[in-house]
Order: sequence, then C-alpha cells, then structure tokens
Amino acid sequence: MRRAILLSLAVLLAGCGGDGREAKLPSPPAGAHIQLTDGIAVDVPAGWRLATKLTPLAQPFERFTLSSGPLPSGPADNCGPREAVARLGEDDVLAFVIEYAKFPARRRVGPDFPPRSRGLTLPAGSPASLECEGRGHILRFRANGRGFQVTIAVGARATPRRVARLLAALERMRVDAREA
Repeated sequence: MRRAILLSLAVLLAGCGGDGREAKLPSPPAGAHIQLTDGIAVDVPAGWRLATKLTPLAQPFERFTLSSGPLPSGPADNCGPREAVARLGEDDVLAFVIEYAKFPARRRVGPDFPPRSRGLTLPAGSPASLECEGRGHILRFRANGRGFQVTIAVGARATPRRVARLLAALERMRVDAREA
C-alpha cells in the first residue's frame, strides 16, 4: 500500500514545476497500480514505462503514455509522441492516451467514441501516418461518459502477446465519472 502511495505521488509530482524533463518515471514494480490525476488509474506491466507528459498539449488532455520500451525524458515540441514512436524498438509497443474532456454542453461524447468493450483489438489494416503521433493505430472509446483516443504504435517484431498485454492494460484502465 505504501509503495502504491509513493508511486502515485511520484506521478503527480512528475507534472509539476521544473522544465518538464522529469516526465519519465522509473519502471514501476511488477503489476503496479498507478493512480493518475483526474480520476484515471492504470496497471503497468512489470518492466514497462509510464509517462504523464510527453507533449505540450492543452486540449485534448494528454493522460499518459504506456510503453514496453524507452520513453523520451520530457515534453517534445509537437502535439503527439512522435519522438517516442520514432524511437520505438522493433519488439516494443506504445499507447498514447488523450482525453477529449471539454465538449460543449450541447455535444456530449457521442458516436465517435463507442463504449469501451472487453477484448479491445487493433483496427484492421496497416498503421496510418498520423499528423502528430507518427505512425499508429487509433482506438476511440468512452468510459463513464468520458471520451478517450488512444494511438497505438507497434514495433515490426512485437509479439501478439506483447500487443495483448498493452490492450489488456487499456481494458483495465479505471476511469471515474465526471460531473457534467
């Protein structure tokens, strides 16, 4: 319990003050449950890395990046984790999670964000070339009324098991409901 509290505190402090170069956290212990800010929690597989701020995005909100490989040590000067995707190892996978949180009152999270389902899968076809992220697959879903977009990058030799571990972490991501 104490270790979980210390890890949660480290995540919160990673986004505070300084020049942002402290965005990368040490690898969490096996099966670590990390409580992030704003009612989001994620389980991090052993040896994987978690960052809470790799971009200068203000809206949509960058929530976290989870990777089986190394992550840059601080925010880049673009709207996505292009550097992290470019440096992705051939055996690695990465998920960049953003939240579309400030919808106008007349427009709630809608059909572009279907309910998150069990058994998440990568979209069919090759990864697309994306404006901000580099190359990747896009998943959109909503959880507790909140809209998330996930860019998933997969190394050329990443195993199906590694991809499945990433998708399972996204399925288990806990999201608290927000007041309207």
